[in-house]
Order: sequence, then C-alpha cells, then structure tokens
Amino acid sequence: MLAYFAHRWGAIFAGGAHTLGLYQGIDVWLGQDGICVPLPNPTPGGPFCYLMSIHILLVVPMGWCFIYMVYVEVKHCGSYFHWTRFTAPDSPSVLYRRAALYFTTIGLSDIGPYIGEMIVHGDVSSVLWAPGLYSGRAWLNRAITPALTEFIAGCSLFLGGLYFIAMASMGRKSSYAYSSGLLPPKV
Repeated sequence: MLAYFAHRWGAIFAGGAHTLGLYQGIDVWLGQDGICVPLPNPTPGGPFCYLMSIHILLVVPMGWCFIYMVYVEVKHCGSYFHWTRFTAPDSPSVLYRRAALYFTTIGLSDIGPYIGEMIVHGDVSSVLWAPGLYSGRAWLNRAITPALTEFIAGCSLFLGGLYFIAMASMGRKSSYAYSSGLLPPKV
C-alpha cells in the first residue's frame, strides 16, 4: 500500500504539478520573470529565480519517470487501483530506490535556491529570516513564514533521500527482475 501511494504521489506531484511550472522555469533562462512572478524572490538581487527554475527542470523529468513507472505498473497489474500484485516479495528494495530518487531530487533542488541566496548575500540570517517563498501567497493563507522553515523542510526531504539511499544499499539482493532497479518489469 505504501509503494502504491508513493508511486502515485511522485507521478502526480512531481510529474503533474511541476510540469505546470515548466514554462515559467524555462522563461527565466530566456530573460523573463518566469517563476518569480508566482513565487517572488525572498531577497532582492539574488540567484533565486534561476535556481528555482533548476528545481523545476530537475523535478519534471523525475516526475515523468514516476508517471512512466505507474503506467507500466497499471499495464502489468491490469488496474490503476491494484496495489497488492506489484508490491510483492522484495518491494521494500524497489520502494527504497524510488523514494531515494524522489526525496533526494526534491530535497536538493529545494534547498539550492536558499543556499545560492546565502552564498551571494554572505549573511545567512538575512536570508533565513526573510519572508519565505510561499509566505506571500494569499491562497495558502500563511502570512508569516520565514525562509528558515522552508529551508528546513528542504533539508529534511534531502535527509530522507539519504536515508532511503542507505536503506536501498543495505537491502537484500533479489532474484526478481523487477526488484533490481527503479523501473517495474517490462511487459
């Protein structure tokens, strides 16, 4: 059940939601405001917009990899809602590898913009106590969110990725073809 949820979440959130921002990520590299229109730079004059566009450009292909994995699972199992057949014998190994891919990619690319801001400004506290990326979003109804909380969230995602890398590397070897890598079996 956990593998079922994790695969669909990676496909929907990374492949679907971030694909909607792909144009804005590319737009930054074409000299426009791009992603900094909906998500303004928390500190003026930094590399935040470029680094946030790199986040999008990294997460979208990873998300489409998850969409492909879900597609192959559905084809293999015969149903979108069938979660018992694919999560059989060595699924923890598959789950750990996929979670490592997801959390490491999301975490690293999420903290990158803040690290870039810290390097450029040289003052860590001014970056971390500035309004956070999402604090100006009225639709989230979060009036006061320092960048520190969002930076910690990205760090926790990255640390989760390192945990899953460790768990995958300590996992037992499998004789099942689909358990040996990131992708499900070929049909």
